[in-house]
Amino acid sequence: MRGRGSSAKSLAIQHQTLLMRYPGSSGKIERSKLQWECRLRPQAITDTYLFQIEYTLGKRPAVYISEGKLAGDKDLKSTPHHYEVLDDGRVHACLDRFDWKSSMLLADSVVPWAMEWALHYEIWLATGEWCAAEAPHRLSGIKTFE
Repeated sequence: MRGRGSSAKSLAIQHQTLLMRYPGSSGKIERSKLQWECRLRPQAITDTYLFQIEYTLGKRPAVYISEGKLAGDKDLKSTPHHYEVLDDGRVHACLDRFDWKSSMLLADSVVPWAMEWALHYEIWLATGEWCAAEAPHRLSGIKTFE
């Protein structure tokens, strides 16, 4: 089964590519949903974070980030560019400034975008300024521009 357009990458291809590209990662496909996770260090000077991706064909991947400097942050809700902070402390990162297409490999797009988010988070902690380009934010599923 394929998502939007005939060029959508299957969940199996996405899963295998993630596992090959990121040794030490783990994942599974269950009920038409890919779940993957890996501990990665965005840059040599940053902490290591746990990145988790949930992806269903035809939908935008959801990215959750935890650990690293996020673990010690007492006020995660003030973190810029996120949708929500879950009860378990994971941050649902907002990657809307990137144009996701189902023909893309998660390993080549969403994972690097998530690592960039973590890098910008650390810069924000140090400077108080979010240095990444602004994104159109979604409100009730409708993109708005601020």
